[in-house]
Amino acid sequence: MSAQSHVERQRRAVKGIFLLFITLLGLFWLATALDTALGLGLGWDRQALWAAPLMALFGFVLRLVCLSFLTFVERNY
Repeated sequence: MSAQSHVERQRRAVKGIFLLFITLLGLFWLATALDTALGLGLGWDRQALWAAPLMALFGFVLRLVCLSFLTFVERNY
């Protein structure tokens, strides 16, 4: 296995995990917003309304760091 194919698999994995994280975070935020706005009484944590965007921002920064590191590895292997 070449280094380039290995790095490309790692890059796809980072993107896939980030997509899964953002999807689940978005669903969590939506459920909390609906519970709060409609008064459904399901007990979703209201702190998610402000914490979820911060978590998404941190995830995006972490994704950029990972992709930058993989680019560095690919260029120097």
